[in-house]
Amino acid sequence: MRYISFVIFAIIVSAIAVAQPNTDVTKFFTPAAHIIAQGGDPYALSSEAWPFVYPPYVLPLLIIYGLPGAYVLAVLANAGAALLIVRAQRVNWAWLLYPPVLSAICYGTFDLPVVALAMLAYRRRNPVLMALALLIKPQAAVFWLVPMVIEQPRAVWRMAATGIAVIVMSLVLMPDTWGSWLAAASANARLLSHYAVNSYSVFAVGAIGAWGALSRLHEKQWRALTALLLPFVRYYSAVGLIGYGGAWVVALAWVLIALLMNGVRVLWIEPMVVLGVAFWIERQSNTSSAT
Repeated sequence: MRYISFVIFAIIVSAIAVAQPNTDVTKFFTPAAHIIAQGGDPYALSSEAWPFVYPPYVLPLLIIYGLPGAYVLAVLANAGAALLIVRAQRVNWAWLLYPPVLSAICYGTFDLPVVALAMLAYRRRNPVLMALALLIKPQAAVFWLVPMVIEQPRAVWRMAATGIAVIVMSLVLMPDTWGSWLAAASANARLLSHYAVNSYSVFAVGAIGAWGALSRLHEKQWRALTALLLPFVRYYSAVGLIGYGGAWVVALAWVLIALLMNGVRVLWIEPMVVLGVAFWIERQSNTSSAT
């Protein structure tokens, strides 16, 4: 199964790299990289239909998207991150074919590398790396943030210090850019507030309520709870679910995608369905082993 999954994965990644669809990379990242290289204002790209509001401290990362073949490099970087996550967690390689993983690779943004960075931060018990992951893409890093904070409460202070240091440094080095960012954010305040409410408020309320009662849960269970409480504004942000169950769970995700393509609105409940089936299979497996 490993080799079959890898071959299919390699074929799909190659097809994506060759097709080079119109994604955030071509709409924002590459044009922004060229504008930054010329000393211009990348936030001029922002519009109500396509808001570009990555904070200024993320802009240096966009410079790589100005390189020749930037989209292909982004696809390969995301594919490599997916391989790293699957291997590090020692899960079924069918997870390489999980629809949000392929979606993240197609978009070519930061989600998979950030999940990999957050996973590394958790395993190395490194709050600085976790803070950097959160600064880049908090909705992807949050899966590994919760178990890290549960196990290392004092890490919060180092994460906060790192985040403040990065923001202050960027304010000192690029004050005008921060002004442009605030203007772009204000112009798209309604849409951004919609994203923020759907992405974080439900998670925050649920996590705070469950914090004390579930503090002894394993990191995998904590990440599952995070997924259940965090609606995904962007489908590819569900990459943090990698590792819950085997090939059947990934197959179920594709069934849900097929239903969606036929007009059945199931996308928002997919994390709950995937996790439910994964835990049911795991429970059945444990029951069979016990008997």
